[in-house]
Amino acid sequence: HAECQERAHQWDVAMQSRDHEVHTLEQAINILQQQTNGAQKKAYSLVQVHSGDDAPVAVGEVVKALVEVGKHYQDQQIAMLAMRVRSAGGTHGAFDKIKGLISGMISKLKAEAADEAKAKDFCNAETAKAKAKQADHSSILGDISAHLDSHRAKVARLKR
Repeated sequence: HAECQERAHQWDVAMQSRDHEVHTLEQAINILQQQTNGAQKKAYSLVQVHSGDDAPVAVGEVVKALVEVGKHYQDQQIAMLAMRVRSAGGTHGAFDKIKGLISGMISKLKAEAADEAKAKDFCNAETAKAKAKQADHSSILGDISAHLDSHRAKVARLKR
């Protein structure tokens, strides 16, 4: 019972963390799309999208956001994703690679959340069963106590 309560608390904390991580990853994709002005559809490298330095800035912003989230939640997977995004930033087809990395991480986080939700549902069901069993046992104990008190009263009357 206590284990399930602890799991439920951990699940709530993890869901808040995952929601924030997914939100940050979605923002990273939006940053890339805004910086490239839709040029990713033409399969250009991020570095080739603009004649200026906007594309490297976009990659830098994405990496910075991922590093901050990784540090805040002490999440090694997000930190590793930031390194992969940084290394993919200057390669051919970088936008698609980075978007794929981020989308993959979002899918992974959502799958982990679904697994944790199943575990939470199991714990909730087990906790409900335990509470019902405890209530049933309390009722039986009450009946036995009442019966015992009745017999004690009879013994006391007989001793008089």
